[in-house]
Amino acid sequence: MLTSILAGLITTTLFNIAKAAGTEDIFELQPEIHHVFRPNEKMPPVFFSQLFSLIVLSPWLILIFGVT
Repeated sequence: MLTSILAGLITTTLFNIAKAAGTEDIFELQPEIHHVFRPNEKMPPVFFSQLFSLIVLSPWLILIFGVT
């Protein structure tokens, strides 16, 4: 008798867990997503970028061409 009661409790618990969540449609049409992009960042002129690169790389240039 105890086993049948225990089996009944287990089956009802399992069937309650396996029930569907509801009848609502989760795949309905969603509102359109509108993206807002940031404005372009201001960049320094190309001359300053090239000058900075030359200054940073100048120790290597001195090392390579100074040794030979």
